[in-house]
Amino acid sequence: MKTSSLERTEKALRGQRGQLVLEYVLILLIVVTIAALVTRMMVRRGPELEDQGFVVKAWTFLLFEIGSDPADEAR
Repeated sequence: MKTSSLERTEKALRGQRGQLVLEYVLILLIVVTIAALVTRMMVRRGPELEDQGFVVKAWTFLLFEIGSDPADEAR
């Protein structure tokens, strides 16, 4: 029994949909992995200043600068 042109087209479309879903999932996995790595680099905490992420370093510097209150020393 021969398959009609319509049936072949439907099978081809199903295969394309499956490939589209697979590509979407792979791209999503890559993006989530990159986001996790960047986030880890930003807010990593460690015992030494060199082991900390750049957001934590900046926050620590800001806290120490505010805490030292250099405005009182200028008078």
